[in-house]
Amino acid sequence: MAKNNLETEQKIELSREDLEKAFAFFKPLRDSDISVKSHPRDYYDTKDQKLRQTCKSTMRVEHKEKGGYALTIKKSQPRDGNSKVDLEWEFESASRVPKYGDISNAQALKTVSDIDETDLRHLFTTNVPAPKFQMDIDLKDGQKGRVEISFDVGEIYLSPKYQIKFNCFARIAVCEIEVEYVSGDKAALDYVAKQILDLCPSAKITQTGKGSRGAKLYTQAKATYENAPKISKSSKKAS
Repeated sequence: MAKNNLETEQKIELSREDLEKAFAFFKPLRDSDISVKSHPRDYYDTKDQKLRQTCKSTMRVEHKEKGGYALTIKKSQPRDGNSKVDLEWEFESASRVPKYGDISNAQALKTVSDIDETDLRHLFTTNVPAPKFQMDIDLKDGQKGRVEISFDVGEIYLSPKYQIKFNCFARIAVCEIEVEYVSGDKAALDYVAKQILDLCPSAKITQTGKGSRGAKLYTQAKATYENAPKISKSSKKAS
C-alpha cells in the first residue's frame, strides 16, 4: 500500500517545560486518540548528499512499531507563510534499507531516479517517538480547520558507520511541537501556532526540519574529518 499527500506544517521550538505546559493545555481539547510516531527513522542519501542537494528531496526508512518498515520520500515545495510544505510519499517495505522496487508511485520514483540505489548510505537517524493527536478548530465566520499536533522530544545522531569514521558521537536534542494541516481552513495552523506562542515564553517558529538538522550534523562531521591532519602508522611508530 502506498500513501501520498501534500504535507503542510509549522514547527515550533521551545523548552521542555513549555512543551509539557502546551501538552497539558491541548490534551483535553483533542478529539482523537493519542498515538505515537514510529521511530527511529534512518535517513539515506549519497555520501555527497546529492538527493538533498540536487533532487531537493529526502529519503528515510521508518521502523514501524508493529513490525516492518515504511519508506518515505519527501520533495520540498515552496513555503506557505510560516508553513513548511512537502510532497510526501510513503510505501510499505520489508527492508530496513531503501529498495526502489518498493516505490510504486511514478512521480516518487522519478524524484529519486537520478540517484543510483547502490549509492545510498545511512547517514543519520532521528529518534523522536512523539505523542500526537488531532483537533478541530473553530475559526471566524463559521470556518473550521482540523490539525494534528505532535510533541517531539528526542535526538538526532549519525549512523554507527559515520560515528566511527568521523569520530563524531554528538547528539542533537529535539524539543519542538509540530502542527500539521489535516483538512478544512488552513488558517487553523496559524491559529494553533499563535496559541502556543502566547502560552509558552520560550516558543519560536523554526524553519528547519529534523532532516535538515541531521544533514547539517553529517556535513560538519564530514568536513571536520576531511580537514583534520592525518597521522600515519609509520609516523606514530617514529614518535
